[in-house]
Parts: sequence; C-alpha cells; structure tokens
Amino acid sequence: RAKYRKLKPGTYRSVGFSFDHVPGTSTQDVYTSRTDGKPAGGVQAFHRIKGKQTYPRDAITTGKFEVGDLIDLEFTVRERNLTIKVNGELRLEYTLPLERQKGKFCVWNHSGNCEFHSLEIKPLTRSRKDVEMALQAAHHGVRLAEKQNELAIAKLREQITQWQAERVRLGVTPGNARETAIAAHQARLQQAVIEAHIELLKATRLVNLAASDKNKRQQVAAEKKLQQSKLDQQQADGTYTQFKASYPTTSTGRRTALAKWMTQPTNPRTSRIAVNHIWLRHFGEALVPSVDNFGLSGKKPSHPQLLDWLANQLADNGWQMKPLHRLMVTSRTYRQASLTGSTQHKNLMKDPENRYLWRMNWHRMEAESVRDSLLAVAGKMDTTIGGPDLAEADGQTSRRRSLYFRTTPDNQMQMLTLFDQANPTECYRRRESVVPQQALALSNGRLAIDMSRLLAADLSKQVGTSTEPASQSKFIVHAFECILSRQPTAVESAACLSFLQQNAQLLEKTGELEAFPAGKEEPTVAASTDLHQRARENLVHVLFNHNEFVTIR
Repeated sequence: RAKYRKLKPGTYRSVGFSFDHVPGTSTQDVYTSRTDGKPAGGVQAFHRIKGKQTYPRDAITTGKFEVGDLIDLEFTVRERNLTIKVNGELRLEYTLPLERQKGKFCVWNHSGNCEFHSLEIKPLTRSRKDVEMALQAAHHGVRLAEKQNELAIAKLREQITQWQAERVRLGVTPGNARETAIAAHQARLQQAVIEAHIELLKATRLVNLAASDKNKRQQVAAEKKLQQSKLDQQQADGTYTQFKASYPTTSTGRRTALAKWMTQPTNPRTSRIAVNHIWLRHFGEALVPSVDNFGLSGKKPSHPQLLDWLANQLADNGWQMKPLHRLMVTSRTYRQASLTGSTQHKNLMKDPENRYLWRMNWHRMEAESVRDSLLAVAGKMDTTIGGPDLAEADGQTSRRRSLYFRTTPDNQMQMLTLFDQANPTECYRRRESVVPQQALALSNGRLAIDMSRLLAADLSKQVGTSTEPASQSKFIVHAFECILSRQPTAVESAACLSFLQQNAQLLEKTGELEAFPAGKEEPTVAASTDLHQRARENLVHVLFNHNEFVTIR
C-alpha cells in the first residue's frame, strides 16, 4: 500500500511498483499515471520479458485523480490474481500472465515528480477465505477461458461463412446468395454476443467482490448489451464484410522462373508458337493451321523446317521480334502478288488453298488497322504513347491509336467490333467476316467523313484548287496514291473525272435533291462551301470505301 502525490513538472508522471523483478529476465508491474492532455488518470498493470514491455488490454483502466491529489494505491497479489484499489475503490482485477517467481520489489518514477507519504509491503498468509477467493477466481478464470475459446471458434466460423458467401456471390459455387450472406452476417454478430457474455462475467465478478453502486450499474449495462447483441443477431440482414482484392508487395519469383523455363533453349515449343502467330498475322494463314493446338491432335505444319528455322532465329536474337517481322515482310514469299492472272493457273489447279505459298494470301486488314489507316492517311493520327485506356464511346471522335480503346467482354468499340477485332476472351486467331455494316461504318461513320474532308483539303493545297482537267487529274492521282497506294488506271481516272464534274453539278441543285436522313452523330469537320472542293471530298470518301483500302494483297 502506498500513498503519494504526483507533482509538476512532468509529462506522463508515472509512478510504478515492480514485483517478482529478476534483472534481465522478467518483471511484473503496477503503476498509475496522470498524462498531460488526458481526461483522466491511468491505472494499469504490465509485464516485461527480457526488457520487452507488454501492455495487455485487460489490464488497463482509469482513475479520477489530478496532479497534486493524494493517491492511496493498494494492490494485492495472491498467486496469479492481482487486485488494484485506488482511494478505496476497486479498479482492476486481473490474472497475471506470468508465473510467480522469487524476485525483488522496486519503486520507480517515469517522466514526472512524486512525493511519497508512505509505503507499506506485507506478506500474505493463506487463510480459508484466501483459498475460497482463489477458488472463486479460478472458477471465474475457467469461465472466461471457455468464452474466449468460444470467441476464437466464432471468429473462425465467420471466416468460413464469409468465404462461402463470397464464392456464391461471385458465381464460383452454386447456392442461395441471400442465405449465405445472412449466415455470414450472423456469424459476425455471434462474436458480439460472446464478447457481451465476457463483459457480463467480468461485471458480475466485480459485484461479487465489491457490490458498489458503480459496479452494479456496470453489471446492468452489461446485461442490456448482451440482450441487444442477441436481438441484433436474430435480425441479421446479410450485410457481411466482403473480401477486398489484395496483392503481395513483393514478388515470389515464380513467374520469373516460369518465364525462364518457357524461354530456355531446350524448350522449342514457345518460340515455335510465337513464330506461328507472327506468320499468321503477316501471311493470313499460319504454318500450323491449328494455332490453338500444337499437340498430337493438331494439324501438321506445312513447312516444318521453315518453322524450326524461324523459331531458332527468334531465340538466337534474344527474343527480339522486330528482326523477325523485318525478315518476313522483306522476304520474296511476302512480296509475291496475290492475283493469279488466270483461273486456269497451273498452281491454282494443284494447290487451290495456297498451302505451299506460291502466291500471297490476300486478306482484309485487322480492325485496328482499318481505323488507324483512316487517321494515318489523312495525317491526323495522335501518336502519343501510353496513358489510360479510352472509353469505347469515343471511337468516332478520338484520334488516338485504336489499341488504346477499352476492350472487355462487356465494353467494345463498335467500329472495331464490326471489323472483327480480337476476342477479349481468347488469343488464337481472329475470324474474318463480310457483313453490310462494315460498308455502312465507312460510308456513314463520322470518322470516315471527317478524315475524307481533311485529306481532300490537304491534297487540294498540294495540287491547287483549279477545276481544269489537268489539276483534277493530278488530284485524282494523289488521292489514289495516298489511299490505295497505287496510281489509277485509265478507266478509273476517266470515271473519277466524270464524278468530280457531275457531283459538283448535282451539289448546285440541292433544292432538287432529296435530303439524305441525318444520322445521330454529325461529322465534326464541316463540309466545304465550295462545290468543286465538296466533290473532291466526296471522291476521297468513295476511295476510303474502296475494297482495296481495307485489303492487303
């Protein structure tokens, strides 16, 4: 029992008493504090093991005293039961976490000043009452331990039901999502019930030790809390805590190990698959037609030695794909014509599917290339590299490259979808379809009309705006070279000259023409007010709709 005052100056003003103190091994402590800025004083027990201090939550309470007040602290240690009274009021009953051992008794003061009036230390002799109290404390400890065990089981149960509810919610396993959610919510609320039980046990124990009005009020509050927690559990509505995505902060190295194994020289499969995909993109048909199956059930390669040689080239060049692309597109095979010149061509009779690559396979450009070509030919492509993905709704107005548009099973840009963009759920090969909507996308699409008008304006600046046949013919040649990468034939040139003349004449008679229904999305580039320039815009638009514009021959 000690009587003392906490005095200024100081910050924490902790006055403590260590018992069972074995230097360098362990000690158990009781102390009071009056910290600046705190609403009340502190009363606490803690312990040290090899210099490390541990402050158990159950050993923390408060005391109503101020700096300068006389504090009457009395604490009793019977076996591992600790009881603390402050100014005659029971403040804490606590079971010591460490076994008792012979040691010193110490008094200490931390960050403050103290005036001691008295200090009295008495050994306790075990009486019948002491044994009964120890037995009661033991029974109380057993009941608390049982509830703590129930609480641990309840926490595990919550994790299991939460996991089950998440699997049903995410569609991993079948089941009733509502029922599993309620079960998970009830499992969480069950913990609150057990915690309320533990709180009531402690409050009842304090009443048994000291039936003060304060302890009785605390017991009544604990009973109400228990009843309310049971009611809350019965009214569970399924608002359980859902799992949040979590990612490790450091790599395990497993992906690196897998990548090294896949690309090692003794594993030719990876390089052969990569070469087969690259060949498919350039030549329209793969060396191994079953690009998704390189196994025994897949199709055999048409040129196995070529496939192996290209695979070695890829691996030997440090897996750099640019040299491989350059090798393919500069090859004599790639530069062959796709036209046979005659339906009676001898190779066409022997190899109609062109399996042995005696001509080039003609095929339509990929969806992204179709859209990007509109921008590139008109010289209006935004070549900014990187950045966040673009909303699919901006496909007709944005001038960024098509690879930046968001593509998911639920979000796809319409123009790219029409021209058979890559399937976001697989990565083998694209299907190639011919549907009327493709032509409509180029004839009515805002992007195609805008680029037609911009390109026509640029070409007119180069050749002049004269309507003389020579100037018009020069415009036609430039338009063919820009859009179709070739010069017009004599027949095409004559047809285009006639178109420019007749179209300008038609545009003069707009009152006699039936207006074409306007679409939902108007072009962002206004049509020229000059009729002859407007005709040139229309001609460029026609060439953008030419089959050769979207075809690789």
